[in-house]
Amino acid sequence: MSYEVVKLACENLTQLEKMKLAQYLIQTSVQAMEKEKPKTQVKESASPTKAQVISTVQERVLKSKPAKETSMKNFVRAMFQFQGGISEAEVDKIIKDLMRKKVFRIDGAKVIYL
Repeated sequence: MSYEVVKLACENLTQLEKMKLAQYLIQTSVQAMEKEKPKTQVKESASPTKAQVISTVQERVLKSKPAKETSMKNFVRAMFQFQGGISEAEVDKIIKDLMRKKVFRIDGAKVIYL
């Protein structure tokens, strides 16, 4: 059966039938391509260690330098929003770790960089 014969036969189909046919053709084409050339397995990267996370946050905090404690918390929280977000306790823990590393200190509501 040639392309032209199929094309002429498709003119009599309804819109829904044409969409179903298109979907079927795409699926069978993808399956045939996968059989010819199977995808290589991509290993998922291991989740970053706590030290790596703190280092990344430290680097970005020092570039941005939020001036208030609330701004700092919002900044850290925003860094993780595309990875599912983090809890308030985790935000506080990261900030305390950065303070232990003497990156900054919090005086009242103000952030002072060291």
